[in-house]
Amino acid sequence: MTTLEKLRGEVDTIDDEIASLLDKRLQVGKAIIDAKKSKNLPIEDLDREKEIVSRVVKNSRVDEALINEIYFNIFDHVKNG
Repeated sequence: MTTLEKLRGEVDTIDDEIASLLDKRLQVGKAIIDAKKSKNLPIEDLDREKEIVSRVVKNSRVDEALINEIYFNIFDHVKNG
């Protein structure tokens, strides 16, 4: 197996893990929406969304703009999905 093939295999494994974690993240987000609806709470909490993104940025080496884009897309999908 070549180095390129090994690296591609690693990427495939990582992509599968990301997809699995994203699925879990969306499921929990939707459960939160359901809990808010059952208590007549507002669905959107921009302060909480900013808090989440700030925490992730702080604990990551990933570019802040990319994290913002990913997470705000997740939030939008959960709220509108």
